[in-house]
Amino acid sequence: MHQRWILAVVLSFLGQASVNAAGTEAAKPAAPAKPATTTAKPAAAAPAKPAAAAPQAAPAAAKAPALNSAGEPLDPTFEAAQNKGIELYNKNKGEEALVEFQKALELDKNNTMIRTWIGACYQKMNKFQEAAQIYEEVVQLDPDMAEGHNNLAFSYQNLQDYEKAEPEYKKAIELKPDFMAAHLNLAYVLKELKKFDEAKTEFETVLKLDPGNSDVVLQLGNIEMDLGNMEGALKYYNMALAKDKKNPAVLCKLALITKQQGDRSKAREDFEKVLDLDNTFYDAYLNLGIMDYEDKNFSACLTNLGKALERNPYDAAVHFWLGRYYFSLDSMKNSIKQFEDTLKCDANFPEAQEWLEKAKKRQSSF
Repeated sequence: MHQRWILAVVLSFLGQASVNAAGTEAAKPAAPAKPATTTAKPAAAAPAKPAAAAPQAAPAAAKAPALNSAGEPLDPTFEAAQNKGIELYNKNKGEEALVEFQKALELDKNNTMIRTWIGACYQKMNKFQEAAQIYEEVVQLDPDMAEGHNNLAFSYQNLQDYEKAEPEYKKAIELKPDFMAAHLNLAYVLKELKKFDEAKTEFETVLKLDPGNSDVVLQLGNIEMDLGNMEGALKYYNMALAKDKKNPAVLCKLALITKQQGDRSKAREDFEKVLDLDNTFYDAYLNLGIMDYEDKNFSACLTNLGKALERNPYDAAVHFWLGRYYFSLDSMKNSIKQFEDTLKCDANFPEAQEWLEKAKKRQSSF
């Protein structure tokens, strides 16, 4: 996720070329690709995690004058540091790029675009607290910069501070109503806050802007599942399946519904079919591991949960179920570690604290 701890991994890639202050072309910091991470609640399969779309730089003018933010002639040293920073950033050398951008900022302290680059470097390094601080400065300097509010919200979102992220995304949308990345991320944030009606509205807005987006249709199905509306979930999952008949995420959701309807044998078969299509698919291994645990097939449980852990060591759900597995074997040391790891990944993961206390109590009784 989508959505709980999100320890979201952000993959940056190059945006379209923009023009720097000296008139030479340089790539803008662009939106990182959506992480394909997932999570699960204790008795169900993993809903997709918030797939945060990108921090984005403010659009540059077609050709900016060779002036700094104070309207004075641009310092050549600033220009050199900026261009070197962009070059290093585009080579995925975030720490080195950061040094150059900080040199540039010393020469033009109110430059919001340089701050945007600095924030992008921090996000590339998964330093979202530092990114949030720099984007707070950006929106103070330029309150009408929609991209600045989006980038700030994205940083809060990755810090799991959804209450702060929500108003920043809404401000970005107020300033730029068709800002699809902001609508998308706001939908995930609202889902985290359990504001399901508002989340549905935002996902539906994204679908209007991008009618072919099967991931959004999947998320609408996930919301219906969260609301316990199986019929509504099936409607959206079938819509998503019509767009992509081999989508493993959709097939996993349909397998989960089959399980909830009581046909465990068919559900297992369907999860295994998902792995035939994609033998790296985390949700299938996780859900097979959960079923193995419920069936007391502990050898297979460890195998499937182990494969899930290999594919996503940052998801709370797999640690939770490994904790349950070790608890069942009276291996309290391992059980406690897994429940502690669950809470590191998601401090609010359902039942994790309760099971951690059970494991500690049982260990103390040995």
